[in-house]
Formats: sequence, structure tokens, C-alpha cells
Amino acid sequence: MVDLDQGGSFAQQLKVYMGPTIGWVMFQVNPELDVTSAAALVIQPFTSRVLLKAAVTSITLPDVSAWMKAPFQQYTSGFDRSLWIKDFSGSAQANNITITGFNAGAQKIDGLSSFKIISNHALLRLYPLNDLSGWYSG
Repeated sequence: MVDLDQGGSFAQQLKVYMGPTIGWVMFQVNPELDVTSAAALVIQPFTSRVLLKAAVTSITLPDVSAWMKAPFQQYTSGFDRSLWIKDFSGSAQANNITITGFNAGAQKIDGLSSFKIISNHALLRLYPLNDLSGWYSG
């Protein structure tokens, strides 16, 4: 993410009414991250959609524990906990995109330490495992 004002990480927020017991709650929402640089990418927690508009070849996923860390009321919301990575530029066949789990692949993706996108314009949907050991694709 780009830190425009140098005052900390930026996250979009949405105010949602959760009923009379919980009241109004601010949710962190970052629906889309446009990546226009081919540099290695480290995805931050709460980034839910990543559009690769450059030939990125290396992506590191966030820590699943940090990804799932949220106020207790956020779990009752309708917000999706998935992470989507899309080869928007259509360069994955020539420049395979290697996605590695957090901590040098200690957190697995479908049991693997890394996953590759090898087809142009492909989309990878990742969902956190309930035991926080990694991700599964869907």
C-alpha cells in the first residue's frame, strides 16, 4: 500500500450498524489494490482484492493470524474473508507468479509452501483455514 501522508498505513473504512447491542462499528475495507510495479509484493492484512497490472513474479501472503484479527463484532458481518489475486496484465504465462505463504512458506497454500499462477488473466481465490495454519484455494 502507498502511504501518501507518511502518517501510517492507509485502510479504507466503512461505518456499519450492527444492531442495538453492538451499535455502529468501523470496519477496515480495502476492496482493491492496483499493483503497477513489477517489484516483489508483500500483501498486507485486510487487502482483499489484488489486481496485478504489471508483471509481478513474487508475492508473499500476509500472516493468517493477522488477517483474521479483527474486533469480535466483525465476525458477524457479511464481509468476505477471502483474498483474490488476479493477473490483470495477462503476463503470467511468460512471467509465472509465485505466491508464497507467510514466514517463507511456513503457512501453506493447499498444503504447499508456494503456489504459481501460470495462465494469463487467471484468478486465484484464497480463504484462511480455521486453524490459522494457512490458506486454501477455491
